[in-house]
Amino acid sequence: MSKEMFTIDQGVRQGGAFSADLYKIYINPLLNILSTSGLGGRVGNINCCAPTCADDVALVSNNPLELQTMINIALDFSKREGYLLQPTKSVIIPVKTCRKFYEIEDGFWKLNGKNMPIVSNASHIGIQKSDKNSAESTVNENIKKARRAMYSLMGTGLHGENGLDSKTSIALIRTYILPILTYGLEILLPKGKILK
Repeated sequence: MSKEMFTIDQGVRQGGAFSADLYKIYINPLLNILSTSGLGGRVGNINCCAPTCADDVALVSNNPLELQTMINIALDFSKREGYLLQPTKSVIIPVKTCRKFYEIEDGFWKLNGKNMPIVSNASHIGIQKSDKNSAESTVNENIKKARRAMYSLMGTGLHGENGLDSKTSIALIRTYILPILTYGLEILLPKGKILK
C-alpha cells in the first residue's frame, strides 16, 4: 500500500506538533472579543466567559440574553473567518445553580436561525457536563472509553494466558488505560470520610 502526500488547503493538520498552537493564534481574536465584551461568567473581576481548549469552546453565562449575544458574536466571527460551527455539537446545557435557564423553553437560543437544543449532558474537552451530576457522567464515560481501549489492545496480546508477559501488560495498562480512567477526575469532590 503506497502512501500519497496531499496538501492541506484549510485548517491545521490533525495531531500535528504545532497544530494546537497555530489554532490558538487563529481563534484568539474571538476569545479577546468575548472577553472584552463584558458579557458572560466572571470570577471576581476576571472574565471567564469562554473556557477553551483548541477548538472546544464553551460559552458561560447566567443571563440567557447575554448567552445569545455571545453565540451571535461567535457566529459572526466564524462567518468572517470562513469556518462553520458544528450544529450537532452546539448545544445549551443549563446548570442547576441558574434558575433563569429552567424557566426558558426550547427555541429561545438560535444559531444561524435554527433552534439550539437544550440537553442534560454534553462534553467539553472530554469531560462530561451534566445538569444533575457531572462527576457521575464523567466517570461513566471514562469507564466506557477505557473498556473500548482495553478491548482494542487485546489483539496485541493484552489478555490472559498466552498473551504478553505481565510486566509489558502492566506497562500498557498504565500508559493507555489508567490515563483514560483518571482524565477529568480532578473535578470530583470526595464525599464522606477520607481514609489516611
